[in-house]
Amino acid sequence: MYSNYTAVSYVKRRRRGKRAGALVRLRQRGLRTSLPGIFLSNVRSLANKLDELQLLLGKNRDFYSSAVLCFTETWLCGLIPDSALQLAGFQLYRADRDTELSGKTKGGGICFYINSGWCNDVTVIQQHCSPDLESFIINCKPFYSPREFASFILVGVYIPPHASVQDAQRMLADQILCVERINPDSLVIVLGDFNKGNLTRELPKYRQFIKCPTREENILDHCYTTVRDAYHAVPRAALGLSDHVMVHLIPAYRQKLKLCKPVVRTSKKWTSEAVEDLQACLDSTDWDVFRTATNSLDEYTEAVTSYISFCEDCCIPSCTRVFPSIYADCVVVTVFVRCLGRRRCLCPSSSLLLNIEGKRCDISHSIISCQTPPIRIGLEAF
Repeated sequence: MYSNYTAVSYVKRRRRGKRAGALVRLRQRGLRTSLPGIFLSNVRSLANKLDELQLLLGKNRDFYSSAVLCFTETWLCGLIPDSALQLAGFQLYRADRDTELSGKTKGGGICFYINSGWCNDVTVIQQHCSPDLESFIINCKPFYSPREFASFILVGVYIPPHASVQDAQRMLADQILCVERINPDSLVIVLGDFNKGNLTRELPKYRQFIKCPTREENILDHCYTTVRDAYHAVPRAALGLSDHVMVHLIPAYRQKLKLCKPVVRTSKKWTSEAVEDLQACLDSTDWDVFRTATNSLDEYTEAVTSYISFCEDCCIPSCTRVFPSIYADCVVVTVFVRCLGRRRCLCPSSSLLLNIEGKRCDISHSIISCQTPPIRIGLEAF
């Protein structure tokens, strides 16, 4: 029955596609994303939802691999210790409502859970509480971040429903501008429950990325940043009996390294053997031929320089490199500079300060020499 068929020695694999999308890229890269993956929610009392959060950490892959969890209206007070609110693998940073400054006895509050696998260097910058605005600002320096961002500044915001929106927006804008002046290379991410507020009225350069309703048909939870197409917001199920849905902010930003076109650069490899060959070529040249063959100084200069360039191209090998355009103007660190850096690091603590300063000067001069072209040789014959 099968005599007419011949066995195939190999199986040709069919080319298949690859799943795309911001969520797929987030799951593939884990915690090494261009921007932090964030879960945002107005929980309306955090203490009675810890069991559900523990369940999500154990069962939901997107939740436990998220870099930041931001919760507003935590309703926490000084009677609840941090040990009762801990989540495995996350660091807690909380800003409870001050009853004296806010004029209210309960409610409010903001907290951040920072994934320990994403960042361990977290600094609390500012905590503000007033009848119109509650804000909590922290600075995160993660293990991995794009070259264009030195750190990520997270600004948690809660504006009460009956607050003066204009005063709250003005105070929040002043705080953000102050943080931007102090940290010009950091990316500021503003998120929280704004109710009737809108940050773009005070700071037009900030864009809002949550387009889905977060409470019934209203968009009360916002996320702002200055980067275009930074996040893609997806609604998730609410926590417990909260009337706000939980929003998953998926990073959609593509860093400059992946967007820029590569640059091709050709450089000369000035090895000792190549320099000796060039020196021998120039020494064996009869320079009087150029002097007798030209009638003016300009012609003589052009002929000599053209000949030297020709000899350089023949004797000095060239090397072509391809790298991103954002690194085109960076200094090329040679092996000699690396060796000087290691010597400085290995310098014993008991050595003199003058010795350390001398090594530092050597490194600086070596870097400058990498920026400048090599000195032409063989011209002393003129």
